[in-house]
Amino acid sequence: MTNRPITPAEAHLVATVVTIAATKGPEACHAVASTFTQDQLAAGRQVLEDDLNQKPTQ
Repeated sequence: MTNRPITPAEAHLVATVVTIAATKGPEACHAVASTFTQDQLAAGRQVLEDDLNQKPTQ
């Protein structure tokens, strides 16, 4: 399998799916995590961290 860049849309999708799985419990998290590659999970994590670190706009 060749490495390819993870698109922003893909990263947001992974972040959304992982967030939903987190509300369903550890088994759902494990099942979802095994579906994605480490690169996809890292990109999704970065999206979530970026969202958390954004300063509120007025």
